[in-house]
Amino acid sequence: MTNATAVAVIISTYQCPSDPKADRLNPLFGPTNYLGSSGSGVLNGGDLRINTPLGNPDGLFFDMASVRFAEITDGLSQTAAFSETIKGSALDTAGPIPQDKRLQYAQIPQNNTLTDAVCASPPLWIGSRGAEWSRGSYILATFNFYYPPNSPAPDCTSGNAIARTAARSFHSGGVNVLMTDGHVQFVKNSASAATWHSIATRNGGEVISSDSL
Repeated sequence: MTNATAVAVIISTYQCPSDPKADRLNPLFGPTNYLGSSGSGVLNGGDLRINTPLGNPDGLFFDMASVRFAEITDGLSQTAAFSETIKGSALDTAGPIPQDKRLQYAQIPQNNTLTDAVCASPPLWIGSRGAEWSRGSYILATFNFYYPPNSPAPDCTSGNAIARTAARSFHSGGVNVLMTDGHVQFVKNSASAATWHSIATRNGGEVISSDSL
């Protein structure tokens, strides 16, 4: 089996039954509804890379990452590893207005700083969210916790390495989050920003009660 054959496989475990888009977005790649967490997205401008002027990501999955359990000092049961996303529309459109704000994300030219104003009026809207389980770039198989679950604000990226994103699902009232100890926690859309960001960090020192989720 070549790499091209392998990455084109649709893995049923990676598909959420609640997502009505059951097929692939790109004929060359298998899609996914589940993304690895790079962290809160608030401490380093949402950058997936290490050694940036604003510091490293505070989650588990990022460029050149090799996080050990011993480094997750917040506790495995208190730290998010993966959560859900909604697969995109497979349609890219130009201009400040999206064709479908829920199924497309805002794309800004690479290495630009993301702001509310920039993300609200991008030059491109991209429909490839969740298109490739095999590629760890933002939107494809990685995300951050910048926005709360199912945020009305669109996911927004600068290239594939800087982003503001949210966990998203078709479930009523929230999203499922796989914690690092292996248990699945349902988190409500109404969870506070502080709580949501706290479960994204591996060593922020936060104490989180289950009823706050």
